[in-house]
Amino acid sequence: MEILLHKPEQPLIDFKVNILEKPFTASDGIVYPKTVQVDFMDAKGRKKETKDYGFLFADAVYEMIEREQPVCLHECYVKNFSLAEFRQQKSLPEQQPVTLKKFFAKGAFFDCDIAVDFSHSVFENSKITFEGSIFGNGNINFSHANFGDGAVSFRRTRFGEGTVDFRFAEFGAGNLSFRFSHFGTGDVFFVNTKFGGKETDFQSVTWGQGETDFRFAQFTQGSVSFEKCFFGNGKTDFKAVEFCGERVDFKRVDWGDGDVSFEGSEFNNAKVSFRSSVFGKGDLNFEEVEFGPNEVSFERTDFSSDKVSFYKSKVASITFQTSRLKAYFDFRFAQCTSLDLRDTILRDIIDLIPDGEVTPILIFNFSRMKNMGRINIDWKKNHVKNLIYKQTSTSLLEKAEQFRMLKEEFRAVGKYEDEDKAYVEFMRCESKSLLQAELKKNSSNALWAYPFYIFKWLVFDKMGQYATNPLRVITSMMVVYSLFSSLYYILPRIADAAMFSSYNFTDASSLLVAFYYSAITFFTVGFGDYYTTGWLRLVSITEAFMGVFMMSYFTVAFVRKILR
Repeated sequence: MEILLHKPEQPLIDFKVNILEKPFTASDGIVYPKTVQVDFMDAKGRKKETKDYGFLFADAVYEMIEREQPVCLHECYVKNFSLAEFRQQKSLPEQQPVTLKKFFAKGAFFDCDIAVDFSHSVFENSKITFEGSIFGNGNINFSHANFGDGAVSFRRTRFGEGTVDFRFAEFGAGNLSFRFSHFGTGDVFFVNTKFGGKETDFQSVTWGQGETDFRFAQFTQGSVSFEKCFFGNGKTDFKAVEFCGERVDFKRVDWGDGDVSFEGSEFNNAKVSFRSSVFGKGDLNFEEVEFGPNEVSFERTDFSSDKVSFYKSKVASITFQTSRLKAYFDFRFAQCTSLDLRDTILRDIIDLIPDGEVTPILIFNFSRMKNMGRINIDWKKNHVKNLIYKQTSTSLLEKAEQFRMLKEEFRAVGKYEDEDKAYVEFMRCESKSLLQAELKKNSSNALWAYPFYIFKWLVFDKMGQYATNPLRVITSMMVVYSLFSSLYYILPRIADAAMFSSYNFTDASSLLVAFYYSAITFFTVGFGDYYTTGWLRLVSITEAFMGVFMMSYFTVAFVRKILR
């Protein structure tokens, strides 16, 4: 397994604010009459960092907004900023959009007693930045905010305790970045949020310990990245999310121990990757997901939950190669061209038996799987033979190993008919692979390898399907008996051979006697009333051996069936 090679941003644990009667000069040259000194504490109350800001009253910001002036809050400390309060002061309707022209808040500190409110805001500049800003403890409200088509940056932003709400917000065609941000301990909502930029970047974000909710969100274009994120132990919900871009990246994500749901989401033509992620103890719901035509990758992923469900999902190709499957997996897809479980470690159950008669999975590759759990599969409903033989990337030996593994699975659950079918295919693949190996060593081995292979194919496979089919053995016995009987009748007429009667019976050359003599020879009875000479003596010896062999073969096959 890959190790997550990143560290989460430090959370905003606690802080202490001191207002100093001295001016503060921001990096953009603006001078503020007072300085706010903020001491940041760790979990034990020890001071870790001190940072200075320029003090700015919320009313001063409201005045800029009212006059439609640029709002520049770089390195400012703003207390109790609220557009709801602004509307109340100006007697505006509660949901009246408020335009923010040329809004900048890089490295700002938004402190509040109850909530910082940007709800129903409309941003009108080409670049909106909250980069490096801090939102103190309390609720943060960006619901119904319209960020226009400008680039939006929340990089390295830290949120304190409280709910962070971006519900029904709209991010336009500009790129969006939350990279390295920290969402504190509260719930985070992006429900019904629209993301329209070519790049939507949530890389290395640390989400809250509460619920993270993206339900019904829309990513209309470009690439979406949640790479190297840390999710808390609350539920992470991507239900019915629409991804319309080129790439959706969830690589190396730590999903925490909460439930994770992508139920009903659509990925359209996006390339989707969950590679090297770690899923905790919560249930994973990928039911009825439309993954689109591209391969979905869960390679090198660690699953530790109770249940992972892909029930009725549609996917072209999905791979879990080298993953750890510690959960119950519901792989009853509605549509799946290829399911790749190569080199995985299975510790629980994977369920592949479809609800209907037709399996949606066309290729199922689990070569080199370390199976310490159970594969729930049906030979007929899942068309197991086709699932394995359609694999183009596996050798005959790897196919044989897969059939052998399924043989053990069928025996464990008492599906003995399916066990026999899997065993026959295992032996066939193994026999062919041994032939290929001998020919590869030395081409001259063909002189003996091919005859030996043909002998095994004819005697062990065709005559009795490796002692799994007593009826096939009986049929083979009848065919062999008939062939020898015909020889007893035909050879005396074309070669130096004859059959005589010990009692001088005159019917020794008849067809009826030929079948009679063949029967007592095949079953090694040997009454002695008829005997052969010439080439027929060799035929008699051969038939006697074949009779003993095939009766033993039938006994093994029959007893095997009875004992089970």
